[in-house]
Amino acid sequence: MGLGRLCGPWFAGKARKAFVWASIGKVVTQGGQLVQMAVLARLLTPEDFGAIGIALLALGLLDALTQTGFDAALVQRRGRAEEYLGTALTVQLTRGIALAVVLWMGGPFVARLFRSFKVVEVTQILGVAVGLRGLVNPAVATLNRELEFRRIFLINLSETVASTIVGVALGFSLRDVRALAGSQVAGQVARVVCSYLVIPWSPRFGLQLAALQELGTFGRWVFAANIVVFSGLQADRLFIARALGDEALGRYLMAFRISELPVTTLTFVVSQVAFPVLSRLQARKPELAARYVRGFQFLLSVNGVVTAFIFGLAGPLVKILLGAQWMDVAAVLRILVLANFARSLLSFGGCLFYAAGRPHLNFVMNAVRFVVLGGLLYPSAREFGLVGAAGAVLVANCAMGVFYVRSVRSLLGLSLKKHFAPLVPTVDGGPGKIL
Repeated sequence: MGLGRLCGPWFAGKARKAFVWASIGKVVTQGGQLVQMAVLARLLTPEDFGAIGIALLALGLLDALTQTGFDAALVQRRGRAEEYLGTALTVQLTRGIALAVVLWMGGPFVARLFRSFKVVEVTQILGVAVGLRGLVNPAVATLNRELEFRRIFLINLSETVASTIVGVALGFSLRDVRALAGSQVAGQVARVVCSYLVIPWSPRFGLQLAALQELGTFGRWVFAANIVVFSGLQADRLFIARALGDEALGRYLMAFRISELPVTTLTFVVSQVAFPVLSRLQARKPELAARYVRGFQFLLSVNGVVTAFIFGLAGPLVKILLGAQWMDVAAVLRILVLANFARSLLSFGGCLFYAAGRPHLNFVMNAVRFVVLGGLLYPSAREFGLVGAAGAVLVANCAMGVFYVRSVRSLLGLSLKKHFAPLVPTVDGGPGKIL
């Protein structure tokens, strides 16, 4: 079955325009990050990338522990969203300021914990970026709901351009990890400014208890899911940073970044468009199931090809993108690209669970991943180093697929066979049916 026929129902009318703009935006964003990574990999050391990785671990933990889930709630719910924006902005800004203060004061503690003096200043600079993020226009979430991805593209473009230019410029002038942290601050400044230029909404602060309660009801499961997603995605990095040091972490992060760039790019775009589309179908199960299967098959086909390409050419890709001094990460890259291929498909299932109003399923699915990874990570990494850590990630990602299949069957009546049916010809030579 051709890709055009496979994804045709998704990309019609407004959804087609949304997909095009979301695709352009993600390609530009990832392209900017790739350019910045390729340049800075030749100017900075693995220890520098490890230091920013440690700081991002601290930021990610705080972010997950204070996540509200309001953005997802604004997209999933029906009706007017304007009455919730003031409450969302107030909570968002308060959270941003609190995180900035904690990161600024906690920089020395993080540095002592991971035995890396470079982390102090980096963590504090990232705190500034987090504080700025709290000022972003909350009405951006309504653009997702209404499939206005052309305007989202403009916001993301401003962030990418500012981050890339400042990051590369600081890399040549400073030649240290502050270039990576400074690029984050520049990107957030641009995002805040552009979010209000693109969406002319005047900030209004205040808390409405009814709005807070309604958003929080859905958001609490998003919060819980974010905790286990963070734990599952960061456990390997945390262990490597503590047990093997920031240089090993830097090498692991670069392999991970290459492995997830192409595969998660398409998944992000499709999920971004699919969430509001599927949310509108949450009361019509047959249509919801049909749309979901088409999206799943589209990701399976394209991401499968990309994964095979990276797996087969891991060595040359590392040499071209990062330079000869990074060649030892090629073996890790091969394992991680398989792990991220599995994650790309399961992430689309998380989008389905949110759209169907069942966010707790995404929480449980990621909790399974965390438990399996927690049990495998230490013995695997102790025995095989970075390759062992990557292998544990692969097994954990595959393990949560068992719960994923069971949940989709319960929710939509779709078996594993039906997930693959559209790609398998029937007896009479025609395409397999979706349902």
